Amino acid sequence: TETARIVDQALAGGCADDDAAAVPKGRTDHPQGLAGHRRQLLPRQTGQCLVYDAGRLGGAAAAGRSLTAVLLEERLPRIDLLVLSHADTDHFNGVPTLLRTVPIGRVLVTPAFLASSAATVRTLLDEFRRRNVPVHPCAAGDRIQLGDECVARALHPPPGPAVPGGTDNEQSLVLAVESEGRRLLLTGDLEGHPLDRFIANPPACDLLVAPHHGTDGTRLAALAAETRAGVVLVSGRGDRDWQQAATRCAATGRTPPLVLRTAGET
Repeated sequence: TETARIVDQALAGGCADDDAAAVPKGRTDHPQGLAGHRRQLLPRQTGQCLVYDAGRLGGAAAAGRSLTAVLLEERLPRIDLLVLSHADTDHFNGVPTLLRTVPIGRVLVTPAFLASSAATVRTLLDEFRRRNVPVHPCAAGDRIQLGDECVARALHPPPGPAVPGGTDNEQSLVLAVESEGRRLLLTGDLEGHPLDRFIANPPACDLLVAPHHGTDGTRLAALAAETRAGVVLVSGRGDRDWQQAATRCAATGRTPPLVLRTAGET
């Protein structure tokens, strides 16, 4: 599809420069392989497969089945690295289905995820242990090599124990995935003061996944401008918050990014 081609360009090198990123103002579309209010991203640049979050609201089995279908369609026999950004169930409730259908090499989570007392988190961690899937904590400064030419760098949360009183969203694991000179920025549900601090000095990127489903249009516009993203992905159904995000991204004062969403009418 045209949308898939544009996303491929962003990752492969076609949407990084201002002139290359020029698209009709306010244009939107749906990225292939993503749907609904969920996060299921599969960067695959070097023969290895990284999955960032695997879940959706109110549809755990559907989330797992849909991601399994994408893996089959892309002829990916395994997930080399599964990253779970934080302890909200809509970001990981598809994992039990994946564990029954696809080999998973290793899992990265935040210290806050490991420390969570939520029953769903404890059950999932127990299942990882039962299946001998290694789970490692990850925080800012960590570097994960994926093949010879792809690296993922953790940018948030800060290293050390989980911040007392911080919400799961505020402690989301933010990754920059880099390959062949291009960068994909994955932000989980980062929000509030931690997002403000991140906006103050983010890395440039070619493709930005909107934090917290694009529900904060003001902060999303600021982040899109600071990162100079050519493509912004919004995980949502196109409700009022999404429309605000799209409008404000297109008004950042530079060549507007192409804003894609995962569901809803364009």
